[in-house]
Amino acid sequence: MKKASISKVLLLQASLMCSILAILMVAALSHFDLGPGPLLLAALVCIAGILLLEPSRDRRRVASGGAPRGLDQAWLPPHEVNRLRYSGDGFEVYGQIMGAGRQPVDFCEVFDQDPERLGLALGKVGGQGVPAALFRSRCRTLLAGTLGCGDSPGRAVTALNHELCSQDGQNFASLECATYDPHRGLLDIVSAAHRAALLLRDGRLTSLATGNSLPVGLTDDGQWRSHRYRLRPGDQVIFFSDGAVEAQNTNRECFGMGRLSQVLAQGWRPRELPARIRRAVLDFADGQSDDITVLVLKVSQTSQRMQMTA
Repeated sequence: MKKASISKVLLLQASLMCSILAILMVAALSHFDLGPGPLLLAALVCIAGILLLEPSRDRRRVASGGAPRGLDQAWLPPHEVNRLRYSGDGFEVYGQIMGAGRQPVDFCEVFDQDPERLGLALGKVGGQGVPAALFRSRCRTLLAGTLGCGDSPGRAVTALNHELCSQDGQNFASLECATYDPHRGLLDIVSAAHRAALLLRDGRLTSLATGNSLPVGLTDDGQWRSHRYRLRPGDQVIFFSDGAVEAQNTNRECFGMGRLSQVLAQGWRPRELPARIRRAVLDFADGQSDDITVLVLKVSQTSQRMQMTA
């Protein structure tokens, strides 16, 4: 991992710890009559943590609803849908996650790498409950320090895997990671044992398979290499989680890639596509047993100034 990436991750982690410690200090000191000095010190620590966190907040600007630009709520009510919309110079991004439980195991991130490139990631961690939620949070933090700071997808995933193995080594995650340069129309993408993204072009679907079958977090010697595709106006790239294809009906039949392809072939607008896929899966399935996450990158016909949309 590059030194700049590591320093940003450490800065983010330190700022979060400062804020948490300050809150605990204020809560504890409020029960004792120790005068204003200790409380003032706790307040200063809290302010310092917020100021340290500010650069990271600037990089990951706020999306609709006041959440970070990622479908990553730590506590998402079961079957609650969280949405993301983001438009920029020559592209549009739409995403949805519908958690099957209170702690989703899917995560979805969009980063401004720099004024020229966009970073995207969709993944799923192993396990359930609090350990899985903590591991997912660690994945997101480390991605912010690699993919969010300009690394290529291959280098970002390799660095992420190294850090996960050195810090934890008890869990793993599948991941699809990409960067898009709208000015040159170049998509660099890598997969870590995740469902391959799909390219929808002129009504035809192509799998953007990269051949990387190893998840992150299992072995420290893993290496990932990006694959490059040239996109053109009108193209759509669809990232999705297992929950979008492995849901089963009462006959134990999976929704499958065939039914997903049928939904994609119906010509829905990009902003409608995540919801249409989710609705088709739920109509088919016998209840929801897994998170359903979809992220759509649309190459626009015209350029516009980068902006957030509510």
